[in-house]
Amino acid sequence: INAEYGESAGRVNCETVATGDFIKCTMSVKSAERLLETEFGYFEHEESLYAVGEHLVITRAIRVYSVPTKIARMLDFVGGVLRVPNVSTRQQPTPAPAEKDFRYGVHP
Repeated sequence: INAEYGESAGRVNCETVATGDFIKCTMSVKSAERLLETEFGYFEHEESLYAVGEHLVITRAIRVYSVPTKIARMLDFVGGVLRVPNVSTRQQPTPAPAEKDFRYGVHP
């Protein structure tokens, strides 16, 4: 992504996940808005606690997004952009598993 779009995309860090069949990219909201030609918003679930005294806040697109043709040819899907996860208000979140036990799933 950086090679294709350079500075216009902003800083985008991508890494291949342990299974080798996905890449995970981290970028600023501003960079994601440029790359996906959309706008993001922040959503908070006031009845769920992410940590003591902190509510779960997530960032998701508030409009339809698109992927540039050159990138779209290399993708099956883009995850973590639209879907808002279900949040249970009755249980505390479980801690992240150790890296060796971690399994990647599809969470579009």
